Amino acid sequence: MTSIPSIVESTPLTTLMVTYAGERPDNLDQALASLVRQSRPAAETVLVCAGPLTEELETVIARFREPLAIRRVDLARNGPLAISLNAGLATIETEWVARMDSDDIAEPDRFEKQLNFLDAHPEVDVLGSSIVEFADDPDAPTGRREVPLTHQAICRSAFLRTPFNHMTVVFRRSAVDRVGGYRDFLGYEDFDLWTRMLVDGARMANLAEPLVRARTGKGFHSRRGGLKYAKAEWRALSTANRINTVNPWQVRLSMPIRFGLRLMPVWLRNRAYRAVRG
Repeated sequence: MTSIPSIVESTPLTTLMVTYAGERPDNLDQALASLVRQSRPAAETVLVCAGPLTEELETVIARFREPLAIRRVDLARNGPLAISLNAGLATIETEWVARMDSDDIAEPDRFEKQLNFLDAHPEVDVLGSSIVEFADDPDAPTGRREVPLTHQAICRSAFLRTPFNHMTVVFRRSAVDRVGGYRDFLGYEDFDLWTRMLVDGARMANLAEPLVRARTGKGFHSRRGGLKYAKAEWRALSTANRINTVNPWQVRLSMPIRFGLRLMPVWLRNRAYRAVRG
């Protein structure tokens, strides 16, 4: 009887990252360097460049092009994130895709630990992890964002808040393709995707260990507030709730509270965020 090779041994992994002209070159440098240090590196890195980049960013990318087997997808402008992600996904041939943000830092064993888990749980289609948050210094954490670990726990929370830290996920590309990929929901592209995938039958899990250090600088909460963002959240929750059979009334009751939270002053929203994160 022929043995089936494990995911870790046989399945190539592609990293999907989006960057743009406003990214700081040193942040991108740290993010790409963390991919080079992976104990189980990806086969290639698909880097979507959303609009023309600065000369400094081009220099950083050139330095990592060979060690990360970077394949660029150049877009004419920096539009909605969903468009950039779908453009990158359309070029990927591997079944497994790892998301990564261009200003975050992956722990050296991130991919190895995630692929080991997927090898032991072949039914899982999406796997993420907790994160450690930092402002400027990656070695000076400011918080930690925990996530539900099991498929059952993810199902219970998915329609109220995103059950994944997007920059940590490894997903099965065919499962994402089956529901039509990302859709344009300002700040809620991933929330919309996970709810649709759950209804489609995808299996999901998270690792408790933080495998990414996520940068949450001074403008992090201000970008997640205001009328525009409040309307985007309302639209995302309303859309997801049309297919929600788990807790539709709980979602409806939470929506006015969440809308008000987005309209709070930044300092007050910062406090609320810290209280929720513990």
